[in-house]
Amino acid sequence: MMGACGPTPCSGFSRLPASYWWGAATQRRTSTSDDQSSAPDDNLNNDDDSAGDDDDLPPGFHIEWPEEFGYLPGEIEASTLAFGSATTGSVADIPVSISNPGLGQLEICESYVAVASFDADGELITESVTPNAELDWSGPSSLMSLEAGGVLDSPLLRFTPLYGTPLEDNLYLVVKHELNFDYADNSGTGLYIPITGQGDGQPVPDIVSTPATVEFPDLLVGEFSAVEEVQIANVGPGQLEIGTAYLQDNAHFTLASDDVSGLSLASGESGLMGVQFIPASEGNHSTILVVPSNDPDEDPLQIPLTGTADPVYTGKGPQAVCAVDFDSAPFSTEQFDGSDSFDPDGLVLTFSWVLTPPPGSASTLSSFSTPEPTISLDLAGDYSATLSVTNTAGQSDSCTQVISEPPRLFRRPQKLRDWGHHEVIEEVFCRGPGARRPFGWRGPEGLRLG
Repeated sequence: MMGACGPTPCSGFSRLPASYWWGAATQRRTSTSDDQSSAPDDNLNNDDDSAGDDDDLPPGFHIEWPEEFGYLPGEIEASTLAFGSATTGSVADIPVSISNPGLGQLEICESYVAVASFDADGELITESVTPNAELDWSGPSSLMSLEAGGVLDSPLLRFTPLYGTPLEDNLYLVVKHELNFDYADNSGTGLYIPITGQGDGQPVPDIVSTPATVEFPDLLVGEFSAVEEVQIANVGPGQLEIGTAYLQDNAHFTLASDDVSGLSLASGESGLMGVQFIPASEGNHSTILVVPSNDPDEDPLQIPLTGTADPVYTGKGPQAVCAVDFDSAPFSTEQFDGSDSFDPDGLVLTFSWVLTPPPGSASTLSSFSTPEPTISLDLAGDYSATLSVTNTAGQSDSCTQVISEPPRLFRRPQKLRDWGHHEVIEEVFCRGPGARRPFGWRGPEGLRLG
């Protein structure tokens, strides 16, 4: 009996009679049970009407493709996936239909292209699964379930001839599902369908880049990124002729070096290019590095470049921006300035100021909720104002601006009455933070008192 694809048997494991088996080189079925002899020769549909609950309903398996590509209805053992002759550099596709005509869910373990060999009895001897530059299969590569009556979304077997020669011998499309393979025991045969095809024409090149895309680290506006190298290589058999490479948009990116444009690369040869991110404005930026060539199915090669400038502002909520600190003249009226604050997403901002004046000061702000409140300085010292901005999403940011009034010297007329005359002398004050008393007196003819 076959088993499930997973590590444990599926609930409907016993649905497939032991008399049904799948051969190696071709899909074959033999039966000693008369009640199953009406099943199609090319596919398996185990319709057991005696099944009990829904978990025991039998699945089925059916595969087909257009007859012009080698499918013979009712004769899967004689069918092939036959591309015929295709011009080098062209693309030929065979659409393959895989369905479950049964009553229960079908587990498809995997499907892939392999090179395999078999003995005279059709038993598998060797199997090699290696990438084939000319073939690509888009069917399921890992475990999946197909509901009763379900059909896979048009998997394709694609042939892109590069060499102008026949495909190698013993190529097969391999399909393993719960009715023909048990992964728990690594037993079963799988379904092996031969693949044939012929390239017609001269060998063609195949251009590739490493990496396929370049993502630069975040920068500030005006900064220069490190130069990122991009390798351009020819992995096809034909000679690769490269034209002049260029950037679609060079406002924020530059082609720092180019040892590729104009090269002629034989199979396996490569060259290097260098690209750099130099953002001229903040935000998310992108462009395409374009490499023209004679690659028949990828001309030009397009390599996306991306980068972000000023990431601290991107999607981070509002930004509180205060004007620079400065010194003021005594007794001046000055202005705190948070008008450059902004929200990168354009949300409306509210403003809230908190003032910390020098000790003893009675000064206050003209407004605590506008971007540019004024203040009249009444004492020497530091007037510190902290601004908080909040957007409509509730996100906040803050900054602080300091206006300083330095200690001030001034003179005040004073009459000396203790000397018995009315000559005017000068009282000299030094006003620091909160200072209010004289530090010295100068009388007539330079007489110093106090």
